[in-house]
Amino acid sequence: MRSSDIAALLVAGMQQQVTGATELGWHTGVVLSWDDLTGLNTVEIKGQAFTNLKVLSTGAVQPFQDG
Repeated sequence: MRSSDIAALLVAGMQQQVTGATELGWHTGVVLSWDDLTGLNTVEIKGQAFTNLKVLSTGAVQPFQDG
């Protein structure tokens, strides 16, 4: 996939987020709990706890820690 194709997908995804047409979004939160073996998690975003969020990674395994 070319970089222009990837850029177009990112722009489309960001536009869908603005209109509420997708469950995907860019958020910053605090990891309240993380299971290294299963990936089960609880993350606080804007004062609300969410469980088992999907995590998009840029490649190598990312170590997540509580707090």
